Amino acid sequence: MTEKTDAPMVRPPGIPLNRLQLTAMLVGIPTFFVLLALGLSLTGTVRPEPKLNASIRISSEAWSLPNAKESDVRLYVSVVLNNPTEDRWRNVAISINKQFYHYSHLPLEPNQSLTVPLEHFVTKGGNITFRPASQTVSRLTVFAQLPNGERAVYDELVSPPSH
Repeated sequence: MTEKTDAPMVRPPGIPLNRLQLTAMLVGIPTFFVLLALGLSLTGTVRPEPKLNASIRISSEAWSLPNAKESDVRLYVSVVLNNPTEDRWRNVAISINKQFYHYSHLPLEPNQSLTVPLEHFVTKGGNITFRPASQTVSRLTVFAQLPNGERAVYDELVSPPSH
């Protein structure tokens, strides 16, 4: 004997897709997002960084370690950065030739100067120091955080000393 059931046939939830529809969906969704990212990158504009109003020079300066005796002052060829603005600069970084860096952990107050001997500049890894006897300074770049939180940049090409 065969029993007949009147129970309706249950379909799995979701939209039925054939192979062609599934392939088109799997290729189409990532392609859409790649094209969207490409379109945004081509039509978007990059906001330029604000220019930092700074003055910077290289000169021989008397320098000593903080809290050192007066007799420990020595003359070093140094980078002297001056903040001529009325703003307090934080996270100040100075770059020599976009290769050697010095980061100041203290803020630079208005009308204050920061003096850093050239020997204190190191690569980002910190394993190579700048050697003024054998290397020349061709570009100085200063990065500083302004009071509004923006990062401002000052960039200057340094002409070689004339003999």
